[in-house]
Amino acid sequence: AEDYHMLMKAYQSMKAEDFELFVGFFCEEGRDVNAVGKDGRSALAVIATHRHGVEYADILKAAGAV
Repeated sequence: AEDYHMLMKAYQSMKAEDFELFVGFFCEEGRDVNAVGKDGRSALAVIATHRHGVEYADILKAAGAV
């Protein structure tokens, strides 16, 4: 899904503060913060498994990701 790929690219290329701003704009545009990739996992599910992903996962959760 396009929304999933946008979230993952932002996660991979942004500092947490910038990612937080991006997610805010992303949600304002009506994008799906729970979009899934080809493996059926959401960005939150993937990022939550990364050692340095905790802050990013918390940002997604605050935006309504489950």
